[in-house]
Amino acid sequence: MLQHLDSIRIHARTYGVDENLVMALMKQESCFNAGARSPVGAMGLMQLMPGTADMMGVNNAWDPHQNIEGGVKYLSQMLREFNGNEALALAAYNAGSGAVRKYNGIPPYRETQNYVAKIMGDYRGGQARPVPQAQLSQATGFQRNARVTTAVARGQGWARPVQDFAVFRGLP
Repeated sequence: MLQHLDSIRIHARTYGVDENLVMALMKQESCFNAGARSPVGAMGLMQLMPGTADMMGVNNAWDPHQNIEGGVKYLSQMLREFNGNEALALAAYNAGSGAVRKYNGIPPYRETQNYVAKIMGDYRGGQARPVPQAQLSQATGFQRNARVTTAVARGQGWARPVQDFAVFRGLP
C-alpha cells in the first residue's frame, strides 16, 4: 500500500474523496494487491470491471496509477449520486447504483451488506469516529457454527464457510 500512497492521495484530492475511504475500499477489494483478479473479471487494486474501467477512461486497468484513478473517480461519482452518503456509495460500487436505487438503500444482498459494513468499520476506525449506538444495536455478531468443506479440513485450499457470516444488518 505504501508504494501507492502518493497515487491514492493525488486522486483522492483531485476527485474530492477522503483518502482513508479509498484505502478502506482498496483493502476490501484487493487487499492492496495490484495483480488481483476476481472470478468475474474485476482487475487490480480497486477491482475495476472492464466496462467501468472504460467509462472512467482507464486504458490499462493493470497499471496501479490508472486503476486507482479510475476507482476513485467512480467512487466520487457514486458519492455525488447518493448525496455524499458513504454507505450507499460503497453499496453502489459493489452492487451497482441501479440496485441501490431499486431498493432505496443498501440492497438486501448479504455480500453487499457485509462489504459495506467491513469498509465502513475500517474507515471509521481510521477516522477514529465512533459507530452510532443505533447501528451497534443492529449487530448480529459472527456466526460461530460455520462449517468448512472436508478438503479444507484436510488442509487443501481456502476455508469457505458453508453459510455466510452475518456481521451487521441494516446499516444505513
